[in-house]
Amino acid sequence: MNILVTGGLGYTGIELVKKLSNTGHNVVIVDIDLYDTARFLESCPNVKILKADILTVDWSVILRQYSIDVVYHLAGISNDPGNGVTAEFGMKINYYASVRLYESLRFSLVHKFIYPSSCSVYGLSQNNAVDETCPISPITNYARCKVMVEQYVRQHQYPNISTVLLRPATVFGPSTRQRLDLLINRTIIGALAGTAIHTPNLENSRPHVYIQDLLRVYEFFLTHGGGLNTYNIAFGNYKIRDIVRKVQLVTGKSIHICEDKKADPRTYCVNSKRILSVFPDLSKASFEENLSATVTSFIGQDLIAKIDEDIYYNKRIQEKKWGTSL
Repeated sequence: MNILVTGGLGYTGIELVKKLSNTGHNVVIVDIDLYDTARFLESCPNVKILKADILTVDWSVILRQYSIDVVYHLAGISNDPGNGVTAEFGMKINYYASVRLYESLRFSLVHKFIYPSSCSVYGLSQNNAVDETCPISPITNYARCKVMVEQYVRQHQYPNISTVLLRPATVFGPSTRQRLDLLINRTIIGALAGTAIHTPNLENSRPHVYIQDLLRVYEFFLTHGGGLNTYNIAFGNYKIRDIVRKVQLVTGKSIHICEDKKADPRTYCVNSKRILSVFPDLSKASFEENLSATVTSFIGQDLIAKIDEDIYYNKRIQEKKWGTSL
C-alpha cells in the first residue's frame, strides 16, 4: 500500500514508518524535521521524506502524486501553553491543520484515515474506568484540540473513507527519536541518573501503553476496522506513586521525588475492553518487563550522559523554533 504518515519523524511516527517500510509498504512522510531525525531513515527502503509544514503543504498534490491509500495523521504539537507554544499556535497546528488535511481526503483515493487522539480527553474523571462512551472533560489546549478534531470527523464522515480514532494512554519506551519528557520515560532516566524527578500529584492515576504495543495497534488497523470507530489504547492504570515505585524496583535505584500537586491535574483510569475485543493480544509483556526493556535501551543509548541535551525535550526545541512560550 501507499501510506502517508504525517509526523513520521516524531517519537512514535519514526518507529511506525520503519515498521511499515520493513513490511513492504511505500511510505511518504510529511514532517518539518524539528528534531533532526530524517537522517535515521536514509537507508529505509520505500520511504520518501517531504520536509514540509502541515499548515501550508498542498495535500491534494501529495495525495495524488503518491497515490495514497491510507493516512496516519500523527503530526502535531504535544505540549500545551507554557511548554513552548501559545494556545493560538497550538490550535493552528493541532486543529485547523488537521481539519484541512481531512477535508482534502474527500476527493482522493484514500480509503482509511487513522487519527491518534489521546486519553487526555478524559481530563478529570470520577468514573472507575472510562470507556469510549463516557463523558469527556479535556482540561488542556492539546486535549481540547483532540476533541475538536474527533468531533469534526464524526460530523463530516465521507462514505469512501473508513476512520479509526485512537486514544492512546501515556506512551513510554525507546525510540529512534527519543523523548525523555514523557512521564514514565523521565521517571526512568531520572532514576538512572540520580536526578530529582518532578511529578504531578502522586495520587493521580494514569493509564499507560508501551510504544511497541501502540505501534502494533497502529499496524493492526491498517487492514482492520471499517466505518467510524473509537478505541482507548491502554494496558493498565496506575497511580503515579505506583509507577515511581515500580521504576524504583526495576532500576534498583533510590528515587528523589519533587511533587507538585498543582501541576498537570489530570487523573483518570481507562477501560480498554473495546480494543481488546478486536485485538486481544494487545501486549506481549508485563508493565515491569516493558520498564526493564526501556531501562536496558536507555543505558545502551548512553542517555544518562545525554540527559541534559535539548533534543530529548519537546518544550526546549519548540521554544527554539517558535519562541512563543507564555
